[in-house]
Amino acid sequence: MARGKRYTEEERQKVIDFARAHDKKNGRGGKAAAAKKFGVNINSVMNWMSSSNQPKVARSTKPAAPAKSTASPVKTGNKVDMLEKLIQIQKKIDGLNEEYESIKSKL
Repeated sequence: MARGKRYTEEERQKVIDFARAHDKKNGRGGKAAAAKKFGVNINSVMNWMSSSNQPKVARSTKPAAPAKSTASPVKTGNKVDMLEKLIQIQKKIDGLNEEYESIKSKL
């Protein structure tokens, strides 16, 4: 399988400089104009420009810190209170269901 043409750093920089100058003058279209003028694939121009904008930064080997939970912590005392509230709510729901069934049967 044939590989595409390899470009030197100087050739790449020349294409990038032309594209940036074109963008500065016209606002846009620099990558396409550079690709057309120099006979380079536009995807190559885009890759060269994006890689030239980003400084090379060494990646940290430190593992990422675990994400902090946004939920408020629940204390043990609160769990008991919440359980009691849930039981009361369930009793109300059961009473309302009985009332609903009673009304429904009358219809």
